[in-house]
Amino acid sequence: MSDIKRNLIPLTNGVPFVIADCIGLFYATKDGKFLPIAIQLIPTEKTSIFTPFDAEYDWMLAKMFYRATESCVHEVINVTLWKPPSNRFDLQEKLA
Repeated sequence: MSDIKRNLIPLTNGVPFVIADCIGLFYATKDGKFLPIAIQLIPTEKTSIFTPFDAEYDWMLAKMFYRATESCVHEVINVTLWKPPSNRFDLQEKLA
C-alpha cells in the first residue's frame, strides 16, 4: 500500500488534503451489524494495531480516531467533491 498516492484531491490544486490514514477491520453479523475487530492507526506500523482486547481506553481512543477519520472522508466526498445546486429553489422551478 505504500505506492498508493493518498490525500490528493483534484479540487485542492495539488496541495495535499490531510486526513488521518487509518484502517478498520470489521465483522458483519447476520443481522447486518458491523463489529470492529481491529483498527490500525498508522498503516506502516504494526505497533499501531488496536483490538477490543487492548486496554479499555486505548481501544476507545482508537475507535474515536477511526470515527473522526471516517467523518472527515464523508465530508470530503459529500461537501468538496459533490457540489449541490447553489440555489435549490431555481432548480425546483426549472424541474416544475
